[in-house]
Amino acid sequence: MNILRLLHRWLGLLVSLLVIAVALSGGILIFHDSILRMTWPGLAQPLKPGQEHAYPAVLAHVEQRFRDPGIQLIKFPDQGMNAFHLWMHDGSEALVHPSSGHLISRWTWQETWTGVLFELHENLMAGEPGEEVNGYLGLLVLGFVLSGLILWWPQRRTLRLRFVVPRSMSSAHFVRAHSAIGVIFAAGIVLFVLTGVTMVFYGPFMTAITAVLDSDPPMVSVARVEPTDQPVQPWTTVLDTVTKTFPDGKLVYYVPPRPDNAVMTFRKRMPGEWHPNGRSFILLHPYTGEVLQTIDARQQQLGMRLMEKAYPLHASKIGGIPYTLLALCTSVALIALGVLGCLSYGFKLLPRRRKH
Repeated sequence: MNILRLLHRWLGLLVSLLVIAVALSGGILIFHDSILRMTWPGLAQPLKPGQEHAYPAVLAHVEQRFRDPGIQLIKFPDQGMNAFHLWMHDGSEALVHPSSGHLISRWTWQETWTGVLFELHENLMAGEPGEEVNGYLGLLVLGFVLSGLILWWPQRRTLRLRFVVPRSMSSAHFVRAHSAIGVIFAAGIVLFVLTGVTMVFYGPFMTAITAVLDSDPPMVSVARVEPTDQPVQPWTTVLDTVTKTFPDGKLVYYVPPRPDNAVMTFRKRMPGEWHPNGRSFILLHPYTGEVLQTIDARQQQLGMRLMEKAYPLHASKIGGIPYTLLALCTSVALIALGVLGCLSYGFKLLPRRRKH
C-alpha cells in the first residue's frame, strides 16, 4: 500500500501540469461551436429553403480557388454552422459563405486561441508524437483513478460531500478534498478519459474490440480508382447522386480524391447515429459518377458501433445540457485534482516554521 501511495503521489505530481492543461482546454472546447458563432455571427443564421441549389457552384468555386494548397476536407453547412468549413493541406482552415462562395475567413491554428486550445488538448501542440504522449497520459490518469480508489477505500465511511472544499490552507484538508473530488467524479473521469484514449489508439482498440465482439471484420472503405486526366463529373450530377444514396441521411463531409486514389468520399449521418459527423460512407467514381461502395454505420456489428460512440461521448455531442454539464464538471474536477494534489504535497515539502 505504501508503494502504491508513493507512485500515486509522485507520478501525479510529475504529470499534474499536463493533466490540468488538457482538462482546461477540453472544458473550454465544449463550447467551440458557440465561440465560432460569437466570432462570426453569420454562422448562426438558419439554413434557407433551397440554399443547397447553390452548393454545386460554390464547391466548384472553392476547388478552383484552393487548388493550391489543396483541400483536405470539406464540411457542409448545418444548423448553427451555416457555412462550408474547409481544411487545407497546408494546415489552414477557411469558412465559405454557403450561397455566394464568399470567403468569410481563413486562418491557421496558431492564429486563433481556440486553435491553440485544440492543439493543446489533442496533441500537446507537438503533432503526432504529442498525441501519442497524450494517450499514455490518459492511461496514467486511469491508473490514478484506480489507485486513488484503492487508497481511499479503508476510509470510505468518512466521505462527506462538504469535503470537496478545503476548510483551511493545510495539507491535510487539501488531501481530503483531493480524495473526495476523485471519488465523487471517478465515473465521469473514467468515461471521458477512456473515450479520449480510445480515440488516440483507435486502431489497436478497434482491432481488439471487434475481434472479441464481432463475428465479421468491420466494413471499411476499399474502393479505388486510378487517377487519370479524364474530366470529372459536374458537381450537380455528383450531389444529385449523393442525395439519392441514403436519402434519409444528412450530408456532412466530403473528402476529395488523393494523389493515389481518385475516389470521391462522402460522409452522411443516418438516423440513429450518435456520431455528429456520421460514420456512413458513399464512395463515388469521379469520372463516371457511379456509386462504388456504400457503408451504413447502422449495419456495423456491435464492436464497431461501440467504437463509433467514443467521439460523441468524449466531445459531449450527445445528451444535451445534462451531459454537457457532466463534461464541464468533470473537466473542473480534473483541474481541481491536479491543483489540490500539487498543493497538498507541495505544502509538505515546505520547511516548517520553528516555534519560538
